[in-house]
Amino acid sequence: MAESFSVLHINARSLSANIDTLLHMNAGLNFQFSIIAVTEVWANSNNTSFLTNCIPGYNCYLRPRNGNRRGGGTAIYVKKNLTYYARDYLLKYESGELELSAIEISGLDKKKQL
Repeated sequence: MAESFSVLHINARSLSANIDTLLHMNAGLNFQFSIIAVTEVWANSNNTSFLTNCIPGYNCYLRPRNGNRRGGGTAIYVKKNLTYYARDYLLKYESGELELSAIEISGLDKKKQL
């Protein structure tokens, strides 16, 4: 049976404060998500290293919020067996109200493209 492709999105409202809940939930499943997309990670200079390494078995594409405002930021965790490329040219659509992260997963057949 071919490996399935799955995506989980959560609004963490501070991933540093809620990582244990996410890890516990993920450990209780009989599969691992291919992608875990997280909004409201609340990244800052004190927790960037932690956030990029907090989910074992995943690589992280982290985008902290621009400016000095509290909250915001996004992270896309990609299983280590998948190859991904940041698509930063799409960030031109960001605004003060919209935060955006975009990646491309290589090697997926057309039925599994995002």
